[in-house]
Amino acid sequence: MITMVQFSIKSMAQEMVGISNTKYNAIHGAILNPALPVLSPFYLDINIITAHVFIQNNFIYIKKEEDKFNRFLKGEVESPDNKFYYDYYTPDLKHAYTNFRLLGPSFTIIAGKNAFGLSVAIRSATSFRNIPMHVAKFLYEGLYFPPQYDIRYDQSERMSFANLEFGEFGLSFSRIIHNQGLDIWSVGGTLKILPAFAGAYAFSEHVDFEVPHYDTLTVYDADMEAGLSLPLNYETDEFKGTPLFKGFGAAMDLGIVYSRKKTAGINNYEIRRLCAQAYYPYHWRIGLSLIDLGSIRFNKNAKKLKVQNGSFFWPGIDSLKYNSSGGMITELSNRFYNDPVQLVSDDKFRIALPTSLNIHADYNFISNWFVSMVGVLPIRLSKAEVIRSSFISGGVRYENRNFHIGTNLTFDNKFYFGLNGRIGNFFIGSENILSFFKITDFTGTDLYAGIRLSMFKGKCPRFSGSACNFEEYEKFRR
Repeated sequence: MITMVQFSIKSMAQEMVGISNTKYNAIHGAILNPALPVLSPFYLDINIITAHVFIQNNFIYIKKEEDKFNRFLKGEVESPDNKFYYDYYTPDLKHAYTNFRLLGPSFTIIAGKNAFGLSVAIRSATSFRNIPMHVAKFLYEGLYFPPQYDIRYDQSERMSFANLEFGEFGLSFSRIIHNQGLDIWSVGGTLKILPAFAGAYAFSEHVDFEVPHYDTLTVYDADMEAGLSLPLNYETDEFKGTPLFKGFGAAMDLGIVYSRKKTAGINNYEIRRLCAQAYYPYHWRIGLSLIDLGSIRFNKNAKKLKVQNGSFFWPGIDSLKYNSSGGMITELSNRFYNDPVQLVSDDKFRIALPTSLNIHADYNFISNWFVSMVGVLPIRLSKAEVIRSSFISGGVRYENRNFHIGTNLTFDNKFYFGLNGRIGNFFIGSENILSFFKITDFTGTDLYAGIRLSMFKGKCPRFSGSACNFEEYEKFRR
């Protein structure tokens, strides 16, 4: 369990707000709120490929003077003083969250009051929550930290770690349920099937321990649980690629959006051609959504470990060498229970996704200028779960059909400055643009980019006949 948490620390925007909360979002808007696509100015939006990586923590950092990206590219992990990473040895609880999403070929099609979409993605999410300073320091330094020797630590607040590596197949639907005067209400949902490649978690409800010396660990009382389902042979730690999927799960997204239109327009959804649909620009809109409500059940190559009221005295802990993960589990079982197998309590377990409650708003205050806001609040539904970090972000942008440029200011324990843009069908952005420069200490980064193919309502190809939409036709008839 300790090894898994340590890996999380050392390996260590989440919603791509620079593209998902814009007028021209469509399929990417569904990531923020599945009720958004039906309100899009597109009748067809095809994602070719989109990638997003987010990393943030408040414990490990790289000094701002370091040429960090050249080091990463060259594979260098040490600086001249043999220390590349540093830690904030401060009394606040330590957290980390990483998120990676690769959205493959996917599409959304809008037909009148309804929108349908299919998406394929590969995702990775890791969280590390509520680790007190002394525990984080021991994990970072090993047990070689004399200032914390001979102090008995009684930790009753839950510490947790979780990681999920999985695929995602999504079927989305959104519908306009009310369109009268200047008011439009839409609702939407996405059903997701989740084949998982790997998963692991660990949490402690209570641990009372002391480190008298670098080679000795005393645990007076512990209530902990962990699980792992990895592509490894636990007896040799060799890669084990079969079965490819170690578990399966399901999740859903739900959302609702209210839009205030600029003009009342004509509310007619008779569809003769998708391209001839009318689009009603909004003056402002606000939405609420519940994202990633679900879990994954692991039952292949899975081990669930559990300790209740466990204790041990472990001298010589620094000299122990493990040849495999299975050997470490056997040693821990012997220490806690004087039995090599009792620590393993089950061959299956479940990990919940990083569920969140999202609120977002967008206001077109003049011409093509917009101000926007996104807030994300994690929802905790299980003890074994990836926990999304919370944040609030506000931004301003200029956008039209072919171009957009915007900035964001995001708060997540501290402020981050973001920049995003789009030219035609290509977009790129970051909610932490300063992480790429030698301005602040590096505690994480955020970057997303993608290319798509979008087709606008009211703009039909010439060979398809008249390109007028219903409103234009009514105006001509009158």
